[in-house]
Amino acid sequence: MKKKKKKKKKKKKKKKKKKKKKKKKKKKKKKKKKKKKKKK
Repeated sequence: MKKKKKKKKKKKKKKKKKKKKKKKKKKKKKKKKKKKKKKK
């Protein structure tokens, strides 16, 4: 009897999708300048 060769099945590798991280924009607080009143 002839021996049957078993065919090896190749496993397909699943590619993982990289998730893009959203960068949070920091809001800059504007400092109010106090105006000094000049006394005449």
